[in-house]
Amino acid sequence: MHKCLIVGKPNVGKTAFLLSFSRYLGLAQVELRMRTSDGSIHAKRRSIDCAYTELVQSAPHTTQKLQSVVLELPVRKGRRSFELVDSSGITDGIHASPVVRAAMAQTLEAITAAKVIIHILDAAAVGLLGLSEGVGVIDRDLAEYAQQQGEYFLLANKMDLAGAQWGLQIITKAFTQVQIFPVSALTTEGFKEVKRHVARAI
Repeated sequence: MHKCLIVGKPNVGKTAFLLSFSRYLGLAQVELRMRTSDGSIHAKRRSIDCAYTELVQSAPHTTQKLQSVVLELPVRKGRRSFELVDSSGITDGIHASPVVRAAMAQTLEAITAAKVIIHILDAAAVGLLGLSEGVGVIDRDLAEYAQQQGEYFLLANKMDLAGAQWGLQIITKAFTQVQIFPVSALTTEGFKEVKRHVARAI
């Protein structure tokens, strides 16, 4: 089964996208498979609303393990399953917490096993902070590394917020050779195009 890995800095909306996209594809409940950095796996079934309340937080590094759901998309005359995998936020430098360091290492390792890599940026934050702070070195490094590993594209998330349109312009100029989809994990704006692109990629 192909893996589609979601990557990006903390708080760009990776977990929100995982759950919102699952709902967009018709699910009211998901079985979340969580894989810790030591390799152990456990699964929990819960409603998307409950999962959203539990897993989507404003604090950075809430996600400290790979967590995934199995989804289906129509492909040609049939349907194809794929695993959509959420990951820990990646930051510059060496984080003080060994747990967070292990989670980031797990994310980087997962890139090599992914068929599709979905890199999320917070377009509203980029619009507010500008190019140097909003699109940092880590985003450029992630883009360069991920493009060598598999099918890669960018989501400019939080298009429902103020400043996001300006942020999208900055992102587009910074990543001229990359397919970019403006989306909102809150409103599902742009999800139709993402669904079509993922279906082609898997």
